[in-house]
Amino acid sequence: MRLTRLMVALALLAAPAHIEAQTAPSGWASWTSLFTFAGCGGSNFATCVSIDVRLNGSTVGAYVLNDGGPATLTRIGIINLGGTMSTPPGTSSTSNGAWNPEANQGLSGGGLPTGMWAWTSPQGITNGLIDGQSGYFTFNVTNLVSSQIGIAVHGQGFNNCSTKFGVWQTSSGLTTNDAVANGGSYDPACGSVTVPEPESAALLLTGLLGLGYVAARRRKEDLV
Repeated sequence: MRLTRLMVALALLAAPAHIEAQTAPSGWASWTSLFTFAGCGGSNFATCVSIDVRLNGSTVGAYVLNDGGPATLTRIGIINLGGTMSTPPGTSSTSNGAWNPEANQGLSGGGLPTGMWAWTSPQGITNGLIDGQSGYFTFNVTNLVSSQIGIAVHGQGFNNCSTKFGVWQTSSGLTTNDAVANGGSYDPACGSVTVPEPESAALLLTGLLGLGYVAARRRKEDLV
């Protein structure tokens, strides 16, 4: 019985936190894929994201998942447009309600290219995408150059630190503004981020379960 309770507890601890299923834009599965990205980086400290960017006519859609790190994602933006935004700006679908459209809000600088436009969480850091949460965001663009656009996020972390992390298309492939990847460094006042690899997490869980099983066997043998 104790082993069963241990296994259940460990399974709950190993499960991703705050996973939410969002409502995808209509016909999302048939939209043209522009690029996907999964990685960690930022202008001041590392936060991790998974991004799926698709195109439907003049509408760019992005699925964004906060994939780890200390940051709450408070803004999701489109960058490097090669065109201009049109009205209405698009839609958003997240676990904490509809976000607010903001022109160039909180995504300027930090090594990001120009042509930014963002969705901002309804109540800033108290209501952004935390680790494990995701959302769909669309942007209506006129005269867009689909081969160069990208997505950027603004992450609010501890010690009043914030970071900007973007990924966009170039003629030579995807590029980012990650400080470390571009020969810089992260702000030491913001700490560091260690994200366990899935294999490491699986090994840890297996080891813990094994220790629990051995302990249960020993207790049973002591009772015999």
